[in-house]
Amino acid sequence: MNHRFALRWLVLVLIVGFTAGRPLAVAAPDQAEQLRIIAAMSEKLRERIDELPVLLPAGQPLATVNEVTVTLNTQAVVVDGQRFDGVVVTAPAETASFGWAFAAPTNVASWYILRAEGEMKGFANFLSRPRGSVPAAAGMKPVDVPKITFQKLDSASWAAGERYILWFRFKDEAPAELTLRAGFFAKPSLNANALPVMLFPAAP
Repeated sequence: MNHRFALRWLVLVLIVGFTAGRPLAVAAPDQAEQLRIIAAMSEKLRERIDELPVLLPAGQPLATVNEVTVTLNTQAVVVDGQRFDGVVVTAPAETASFGWAFAAPTNVASWYILRAEGEMKGFANFLSRPRGSVPAAAGMKPVDVPKITFQKLDSASWAAGERYILWFRFKDEAPAELTLRAGFFAKPSLNANALPVMLFPAAP
């Protein structure tokens, strides 16, 4: 595994690790050890990609939002006590940027993205909004999580037709039921502040 990718992952752990919807500072374990765990996790998840739930299948039309509710962490990949699970997204043939939203269960420690084959540039930040400010998100599971997380990944990060794993790292063995919404949009880049409207469009 390329060490620059792995170091980017470690930075994301520091950025997106949180509990009860609130960001927190996560103490990074020994770097070399964490790099080894990441490499092992990546290969194990790649081996299981055909068994993972699908969030966006091949051929999903652009500018259409798909919503799925999944239960993760029941058959997690475990590396040195760290538990990982995820869902699959297939990039469209067209140039497009990605946006997604979810309500993170309290036992989610962090999340990121993994290309099924090869390296990639992944997420850099995320947007958090109170659930009450996004009325259409009222039913997203788990319903007791007060905030909805939004994130984008612009077109330059995607390879046409390839599969990717959006993965989560869990703090414990409890099954995690969560609702995810996602879509690709025919734009070279997205404005993160526009994601709530894009992913929860008003009814016609």
